[in-house]
Amino acid sequence: KPDLLGRVRLSSEAINRPGGFEGDLNLRDCGKNYKATIQVCAQVMWFTPPPEVSQPGSRLRITVMKAQGLRAADFSIAGGKSDPFVVCSIVGNPDMKFQTRHISKSLEPVWDEEYELPVYETGQFLKFEVYDMDKGSAA
Repeated sequence: KPDLLGRVRLSSEAINRPGGFEGDLNLRDCGKNYKATIQVCAQVMWFTPPPEVSQPGSRLRITVMKAQGLRAADFSIAGGKSDPFVVCSIVGNPDMKFQTRHISKSLEPVWDEEYELPVYETGQFLKFEVYDMDKGSAA
């Protein structure tokens, strides 16, 4: 099972507005004395013409840019590193999720990966979880 390096939720209020959300989020559960962050962008894909707020059938475009300050989960003689990847999901809808590729041996990974979730409704939260890829893991 992959090791959790941190997690955070992004509220509907932060996403469901013109321009959406772009910025750094502080990760929780990232290890004692660690102050890790993840940088993301989330934007509702509006209908034409756009409604005032998202409606059933709206889509969500998410870009996972990078993380900083991650803890080392793998240790060797050369020092500690992690092989991080991100799982993003809509809270309460486990079918609406994606996973980034893993970045080998990095505590400051840069993904710059864009995804589109085909179903997003007002009030839904996004969950970002950063994991360390374990060798032999199917994650």
